[in-house]
Amino acid sequence: MSDYTALVNPRPEALVICGIDPRLKLAITQFIKEELRLAHGKFIQVSVAGGPAFLAHKKTDADGFYSLTRQIYFSLKHFESIKRIIIIGQNDCDYYKTITNHSEIIEKEKKDLPKATKAILELLKQMGRRDVLVESFYANFSIPCFSRVSFIEIME
Repeated sequence: MSDYTALVNPRPEALVICGIDPRLKLAITQFIKEELRLAHGKFIQVSVAGGPAFLAHKKTDADGFYSLTRQIYFSLKHFESIKRIIIIGQNDCDYYKTITNHSEIIEKEKKDLPKATKAILELLKQMGRRDVLVESFYANFSIPCFSRVSFIEIME
């Protein structure tokens, strides 16, 4: 077995919460590096099915909400260097097909981003972390064959 390089004393500046869709892996990596200006080691990426959906749908999946908020809480407590939380939702998210109380189909993931942001802001308030900026983005497949993605910042 080979040895691989590890970061010594990392000081991540951001926590990125996104989904697990493999179609977006490359695009999200490029977006984080090029648009958000975060190099490897400067962010912690938390990938969960549905991305920020658990935050927006606490009652639908209380276990998922609890698990994700615990990860956020731990990251912020362990790495006080984190000053940004970036949440990325996407269109055509298969996780949303499992949310039974979501009758609306068009851009439901985009409409949930302000709810997810609000949930994070409430957690930050409880923690007394008013120094953390929350940003949300919507990853939108821009070509019908799903080969191109644009990122749109969502303001509350």
